[in-house]
Amino acid sequence: MSEYYEPKNLEDILTKRGYQKYALTTALGLEIDKIPLTRTNSEVGFFFYDSRVEEFSHFLEKFSKRTKAKQIIINEITQRIIIPKKCFLVANLHEEIIGTLMGVLNSQGFLYIGDVLVHPQFRRQNIATSMLNKLVVDWGLSNKTKYVWLQIEKDNYKAQNLYQKLGMKIIYSYYYMKKSPSK
Repeated sequence: MSEYYEPKNLEDILTKRGYQKYALTTALGLEIDKIPLTRTNSEVGFFFYDSRVEEFSHFLEKFSKRTKAKQIIINEITQRIIIPKKCFLVANLHEEIIGTLMGVLNSQGFLYIGDVLVHPQFRRQNIATSMLNKLVVDWGLSNKTKYVWLQIEKDNYKAQNLYQKLGMKIIYSYYYMKKSPSK
């Protein structure tokens, strides 16, 4: 739920019916021409794919909160995305995947970034920033991207710090509500 939900007392109604807030999320964004382009990690290879390759999903399954079953569902969903353009970026070092990033560009020039994940042993080594730079320079600009945006969990302070260092600003916040299990 965002701050724009109707009716205005919907949260109170749902709370009284046993629903609780979860997955507090923040959307961040920035015009593409305002993204500060920094030096890309030159030791890493960056590869673009038009579809979600199996290695991409295996990496996310191994290092994210998503189970194999959830990865299968997400694979199906991304296969069905009919938005004009999408890409899947894989960062590779010594033939090992160390990072992933997905980009989905709509016809109005809004580039959604998702599935940004860096192997725990390679964090704080300019991998995520390099992937974002590669996406913007090698894919976003040539595809007439105007605006970049993404969503992060509100308690993911490291990710918030990274994106805010890149100049991204909070656009809005939202959360979901789910029914508490009966006792």
